[in-house]
Amino acid sequence: MSEMTEWEFLNEVVERADCRIFLDVNNIYVSSRNHDFDPYQHINNIPAERVAQIHIAGHAKFEKYIPDTLDHR
Repeated sequence: MSEMTEWEFLNEVVERADCRIFLDVNNIYVSSRNHDFDPYQHINNIPAERVAQIHIAGHAKFEKYIPDTLDHR
């Protein structure tokens, strides 16, 4: 198991690289549903000043999981 959360890792990378990110909100939502975590906690731990662009796209619903298909609003 990782010692860092995904957002801690992302924050470390953007700080060291001194860059901004393309935040895929739908991907965070899909991952939160598939891996049972709070998407708001994830998003709230990403510094807004490091977000250059936000990506929102659709997903499909299947029996147990939802894939990030990018084919719905």
